[in-house]
Amino acid sequence: GFTGEPYLNNNNDKYSVEFTNCKNSGNVTVSGTYSSNPSIGGFMGINNYDTILMTSCENSGTVTFSGKAGYVHLGGVIGYDGTNFKFVVDNCVHSGVLKCTSVMDSGARLGGIIGTYNKDHAASTTVKNCKNLGTVALEGVQTVSETNYRYIVGGIVGYIADTLLSIEDCVNGSATDATKGVVTVGTAPSG
Repeated sequence: GFTGEPYLNNNNDKYSVEFTNCKNSGNVTVSGTYSSNPSIGGFMGINNYDTILMTSCENSGTVTFSGKAGYVHLGGVIGYDGTNFKFVVDNCVHSGVLKCTSVMDSGARLGGIIGTYNKDHAASTTVKNCKNLGTVALEGVQTVSETNYRYIVGGIVGYIADTLLSIEDCVNGSATDATKGVVTVGTAPSG
């Protein structure tokens, strides 16, 4: 991706970071055992501190995590959005592969655009005119009950933990190509 985490701590109405017409075709691969919650994205791992505008960006690369962690946040554009400030993702596309494997003792939240959206402040995030045409795949997980909330996968956003998220005119998949926007979850082999 382009950045792990911007930290300009801009708290006014102007955007402190702008991504415009950016393309990522490279692979972002993270593996290993982590006691924390890794956040991995095609453009940005995590946003906790800045006012950001992303316009007309595309991730066609492969973003993968394999290993163990508390919770893995994996997104085609951004892994985790928890900023206290305004964040706008407009006309962005994930057309690559987003894949999380071997998270046996962990949890995972995957989304074609944003893996996890988790804010508890008065700032909003807007995701508009975005498309997930890529693959979002969670593999090698334990079989868990629906109420566990450990493994959450979505075409646009994986996990939403607040009502300040606006999703407008976004599309997962293609009406003419069933291979676009595929979201899959597979359990770990027994034994």
